Amino acid sequence: YSKYEILPSNEIMEYFGEEIGFYFAFLSHYCYSLLPMVPIAIGFQCWQIAELTKKDNTVLFSSAWAALVFTIAYSLILNKWSMDQSALAHRWHAYDSHGKLPP
Repeated sequence: YSKYEILPSNEIMEYFGEEIGFYFAFLSHYCYSLLPMVPIAIGFQCWQIAELTKKDNTVLFSSAWAALVFTIAYSLILNKWSMDQSALAHRWHAYDSHGKLPP
């Protein structure tokens, strides 16, 4: 089972080409990768609201932790995408298209 099976990524690639196929595969990967972060974001938001009710200035502490956690998560998401992109390039025989920079 692949997470790209929800979108017909093979049909998209065959009809529109490899660049559009990679684009929709990235959107699918990005959306599914952000879903597990929703409860974490809600937890950080509740932590910030709880800190706002206090009278000391520790609101920046929870914001700093949230920024650190989400920066690490985004870097992991993009590293995972590079592995998935290579797998898709191998499956689609599109070895030259995913490494090019846009003009």
